[in-house]
Amino acid sequence: METIEFCSKISDQYKLLFKTYDIEYTHYVRTTSVEHLNTVNAIWTKLKESDSIYSNMYKGWYCVSEESFLAEHQIKPDEKNNKQYVSIETNQPVEWVEEKNYMFKLSKYTSDVAYWLSQNENVVKPTKFYNQLKNMCSEIECDISVSRPMSRVHWGIPVPDDETQTVYVWLDALVNYLTASGYPQTNVWPPHIQFLGKDILKFHGIYWPAFLIAAGLEP
Repeated sequence: METIEFCSKISDQYKLLFKTYDIEYTHYVRTTSVEHLNTVNAIWTKLKESDSIYSNMYKGWYCVSEESFLAEHQIKPDEKNNKQYVSIETNQPVEWVEEKNYMFKLSKYTSDVAYWLSQNENVVKPTKFYNQLKNMCSEIECDISVSRPMSRVHWGIPVPDDETQTVYVWLDALVNYLTASGYPQTNVWPPHIQFLGKDILKFHGIYWPAFLIAAGLEP
C-alpha cells in the first residue's frame, strides 16, 4: 500500500469518527491540501528571510519512534545489548545518522521563548506542565532539523527551492494551525485556546512558539 493511500484510509476513519459523535469542524487539514502547501511554503520563506534556517550535514543519534534527534546526555547503552543505545526517556533504540538537513536555529530563539513563558504563566494548564516547559526550555542546547532527504522521506511537502529535501513533520504539522486560520490571507492569529496531548508538549510549547517568533508572528 502506498503511503498516501494508507494516510487517506486513516483520515477517512477519523472523519467517520467525527461524524459518528456529531463533531463538527470548520477546516480539516491534511498534508496534501493545497492550502496547507501554500501556508508551509509561506512560513518556510519567512523563516529563511529571518535567517532562521540553514543547510548543514547533520550527524547525530536519531530515535525513529520519537521522530527526533537526541543529544548525548539523552541516550544510554541498552541494558540487554551494550552495542545498542536507547533513549533515556522512552528506552527506544536510537541509530547514528549522517545526512544533509535544513536546520532551524532553535538556540537563537530559546531566550525569546523563555521570556514568553515567564510573561504568560497561564499559557498551559495544568500548572505542572508549565513548569515542565520551563525546564525543557532551559535544557535546549542545539538547533533542530526541519527537513529530511526526499530519498528517505519521500511523501510530504518539498522544501521550497530544494526538492531533494522534504519539510519534516514537526514543522509541517504545526503549521496546520495557521492553515486552518486562513494564513496568510486572514489575520485571526493567535487562537484563544488549543487542546493537545501531554506527550507533544515540547513541540507545541517550545518549537511552535520559536517558529512563530522567527516568522514574525505572535506565539
